[in-house]
Amino acid sequence: MPTSNRSPTTPPFNILLVTNSEPDPANQTLAIAHEFLAHSHNLRVHLASFAELAPSIKQLNHDRTTHHEATFHSLPGPSKREASDKNGFVQQNAFHGHSSCADTLRTYTQLLPQSRIPWTGPEYVTLYNHIGIIVADIFPLVIVVDATLAPGVDVCRTLKWRHVLVGSGLAHESLPPSPGRVSVLGPRFLSLKNLTLGLLLRLGTSHSPHLQQIQTARRARGLTGPIPIPDPRASHPQPGDARPLLLLPTHRTYDPIPGSSGVIHCGPITLPLRPIGKTHPDLALWLRRRPTVLITLGPETRYPAREQIAFATAITAVLAAQPLAQVLWLMKPEPTHSGVHSCSDGLMEATVLRLKATVSPRHRLRIYGRLPAETTALLASGTVGCVVHRGEARVFGEAVRAGIPQIVLPMDLADYEYAQRVEDLGVGVGVGVGVSGRGRGKWAGGRVAGEQVEKAMLRVLDGEAGENMRERAEALAVRLLRKDGRVVAHERVLEMIGLRRMS
Repeated sequence: MPTSNRSPTTPPFNILLVTNSEPDPANQTLAIAHEFLAHSHNLRVHLASFAELAPSIKQLNHDRTTHHEATFHSLPGPSKREASDKNGFVQQNAFHGHSSCADTLRTYTQLLPQSRIPWTGPEYVTLYNHIGIIVADIFPLVIVVDATLAPGVDVCRTLKWRHVLVGSGLAHESLPPSPGRVSVLGPRFLSLKNLTLGLLLRLGTSHSPHLQQIQTARRARGLTGPIPIPDPRASHPQPGDARPLLLLPTHRTYDPIPGSSGVIHCGPITLPLRPIGKTHPDLALWLRRRPTVLITLGPETRYPAREQIAFATAITAVLAAQPLAQVLWLMKPEPTHSGVHSCSDGLMEATVLRLKATVSPRHRLRIYGRLPAETTALLASGTVGCVVHRGEARVFGEAVRAGIPQIVLPMDLADYEYAQRVEDLGVGVGVGVGVSGRGRGKWAGGRVAGEQVEKAMLRVLDGEAGENMRERAEALAVRLLRKDGRVVAHERVLEMIGLRRMS
């Protein structure tokens, strides 16, 4: 790998942020970059990612609140999403569940390793080399790296470069399992479950043909040590390795990790929000009409015909029972020959259109293939009364901060942790999480039916149980820090390199 003659003590000082281009990690990295541009005038900001993030960085540079522009370094493709599509690592549909031990084993031994690192061996090494060249060229004081971009973490670890990891989930997803670490919010058997699944994942990754191919390419490149798989339950840290600082978009109130000084709970790490009333006045007017249920299982979730109809049936039943409510539904259909109406790049089922027509006279159901406004802006608008999501860290954190009850519809095993969190906190419903013992939940798994979703929405919207959830959600929001997560992240990185935040 090329070396640089530049000294890190020679101004101007550089900082490098490296990230995947998928929305969750990219938006967090852009938010941190925004703070460096606005409040660290003595640092030059460099962002390395895939080409699809270029428009977002261009927009970041046009923000009038910043004093400098970020330099974009394009990484050679494919991006993580493109590699997943090319290699056939398809995300599960919205109603998929894990109903048996065999399903769990298959997920942890076959599907999860490929979804975390979808690149081929040569593609992985190409990314590693390119990031290494960028580091040697700009010689950054510190590297802020997306924890899910394994080649970037590999560069930092191999070069022993000072770096900070940015995680996108709960703390336990970024820390190795420990028999002594018992969840503060959940019962002991949940911790034992996590340890068991961690052992299964470690076994699966050690025998994964896909990861073995990447390891072969790494060895040929001269890289030693294990692949930095973005899941601590599958990692094998080297003896003497010091764990880097880890920035998380969570809060210790609902994500407690006792005795872990290397973990910083920042709260949701988001860009400054622009009021929906200014960016989307028509949508803002509609949202103010009635309490809104926001249903978003993520922009990449595809709805096959059966799931479209099941969800639409549940939604219209809820609207019939709750005449004062309305629903905003993010729904991207899978291609189907029976549809009659286009929604994004798929087809909406005719049955869905007929169901929608039953509530359309009062315009109480809006369906989008792509949300016109950011999810975080919708949640912060004060007009959303309930949010249905799949267990997405960013949505979970923003809903907690906004004091909004949640319904979590898990799509994979990791998402069940968020379903369990809302049950333990009493701020919503975890679909697929049964109840046992003194109000505690148990992992039920299985395929989720439309009737369950309907029941969960009615439970949150009506009656004493729903009112209790709203009160607890609002009380929890009051306890959280009001400082934005991007500000906390910025301050901690500056503290690490001995600099101060500027006004």
